[in-house]
Amino acid sequence: MPRRLRDRVTGDHTRLSRRRFLAAAGAGLAAPAVIPAACVGADGKVAPSNRVGVGMIGLGRQSIAHNLPVFARAADAQVVAMCDVDRWRLEFSKENPAAVAVAKRHRFDLDAMQGCFRTTDFREVLARKDVDAVMITTPDHWHVPIALAAIRAGKDVACEKPIGLCIAHGRILADAAARAKCVFRTDSEFRSIPLWFKAVSLVRTGKIGQLKTIRTVAPCWNTPLRMQPTMPVPEELDYDMWLGPAPPAPYTEKRVHARKTYTAGYDRPGWYGNRTYCDGGICNWGYHTLDVAQWGNDSDRTGPVEIEGRGEFPPAYVLWNVILGFELHYPYANGVELSYCNTERG
Repeated sequence: MPRRLRDRVTGDHTRLSRRRFLAAAGAGLAAPAVIPAACVGADGKVAPSNRVGVGMIGLGRQSIAHNLPVFARAADAQVVAMCDVDRWRLEFSKENPAAVAVAKRHRFDLDAMQGCFRTTDFREVLARKDVDAVMITTPDHWHVPIALAAIRAGKDVACEKPIGLCIAHGRILADAAARAKCVFRTDSEFRSIPLWFKAVSLVRTGKIGQLKTIRTVAPCWNTPLRMQPTMPVPEELDYDMWLGPAPPAPYTEKRVHARKTYTAGYDRPGWYGNRTYCDGGICNWGYHTLDVAQWGNDSDRTGPVEIEGRGEFPPAYVLWNVILGFELHYPYANGVELSYCNTERG
């Protein structure tokens, strides 16, 4: 049986806290000729046999800029496998100047990742015995299929938000994780930012008075874009695997992501603007602020009793066709009402 992400004190993997899971991430596995004391647990270091083996599935902008550095700096885990359908992204090593720049910016050691297994097929990651848990940082349409496969393979799972593209996806995945009794974590870095802890504390302790209304916003990136000319599939990209459960579609760069770049500034990739792969800012980035609203309202395990709203969509046949403007209202059983809109209107 693979090691599970578990509470190091209780030994009960079902009681792992979200913060401990965030810490239980991976410094990469090297193969030194001389074994240092840290490898056997000396000097207060965690021995490799007691570290959680993490497989990184998806090496795009979010993974490289946020998720991988956290796992790479952790003391009680090790990144043992890396997967991406873009072969160029797998060249994440000290021989790659772009990778060296990223590692320097985010303060982690590339030498520790030299021994990582690398593949374009996530199934090969899930088949490895040294992978105890996976971090899924793929386009949204792949979240549920990969997470379900990981659960079936006996792995614990950290998955980027949003879980899926509809409510039914979340229910299917939550039920599967409950049956497997695995550790499943949905990512939202806002839960780890001290400023938000303070804000939520002020609300939930009554320091601002009685909570009556919550107003939150989300930006809408990817304004409508007409269908782009078909382009040759880049040699380094396994486009069929990128599409995966989505319908066949002609390749064009703005449907997928920019070529041969780890972090294309702060711009979202093209798939962010197409409803086949993502619902846009309303559900992707908006997850952050809505999660804080749920947290502050102490309604994490429930939800609103009604949903009313309106939105503006471009024609479905254009390439970037996610929602443009929206205004939503969510009344709760405790009398609080949440208003949610895009920033252009808010």
